[in-house]
Amino acid sequence: MKCRFPTSEVAIHNIHCIVAFFPPRRSPSVLSFTMTVYTEPQYVQDGVAHFPRLSAMGVGNAFSWGAAAKNMTFSFGDKVAAKIANNKFFTTCGFGRYKDAVVLHSENSDRLLHLSAEEIAALKPTAYGRFARCDALFTSARDQVLAVKPADCTVATIYVEKSVGSPAMIGLVHAGWRGADKRLPFHAAKYLIDTLKIDPARIHIGLTPALRKGIKRFQHADEFHDKEAWGVYMTQHENDFTIDESGYVLSQYLEAGVPEANIEAYDMDTYAAHARGESFSELYSRDTGATQGRFLVTVRM
Repeated sequence: MKCRFPTSEVAIHNIHCIVAFFPPRRSPSVLSFTMTVYTEPQYVQDGVAHFPRLSAMGVGNAFSWGAAAKNMTFSFGDKVAAKIANNKFFTTCGFGRYKDAVVLHSENSDRLLHLSAEEIAALKPTAYGRFARCDALFTSARDQVLAVKPADCTVATIYVEKSVGSPAMIGLVHAGWRGADKRLPFHAAKYLIDTLKIDPARIHIGLTPALRKGIKRFQHADEFHDKEAWGVYMTQHENDFTIDESGYVLSQYLEAGVPEANIEAYDMDTYAAHARGESFSELYSRDTGATQGRFLVTVRM
């Protein structure tokens, strides 16, 4: 089934590329003016946003966003309403049935799975999808939808172009501060480049809205596996310190060798979006008592 999103002549509005956006930790000169940055949602319709460049390559991708978007998790609120919202989203996107999706069940870890069609078929089917416990998930299975439900964490939607002797591939990498601290984005990209011997030029990444710099505060450095590795992405204050989680995530993809020109990223904060009623933020809910929820990120080849 074809993705219903545009695959050519994609109109991209409200975009700017700036050198100050997520400067890399080790080599500031790496970042130039070639990454595509969206400061506003790129909607295909109310409640459904996407990565236009991935769509232009024929990759089905979408995430729920905006005032029309509903809570997509079954962990909070009305499960029946969430099930209806997920199924409606999948129908709108032309992605078939939600229960056929492989849902990345985050462990806030550095666990990576690369599943074949046969391995996906062996996952236990449920009304809520086939769950894969990991934080990085790849497959070359045709017409298979991968999904994850973040709140504040940075999700990378990944597409690897087909080449001679190597099939096309899709993936999702879910990296919160724990995943970033364990350098999951770096290791996931290196898995593609070093283990699978994929030319970095074939790797394309879309980064979702996420918690932005200076919002999440920590009291104790021992919560981190390697505090020093955060470098400029960690700021010490008088009584605590803050991090730039999404900036550190992006820097790891660049450090691993993914071309900047192959990355499109949303410079949008989930905390502020929840305050406006456009999405969900776990931290905002914790700080204010607002209703918990999650948005939905999907990709299909």
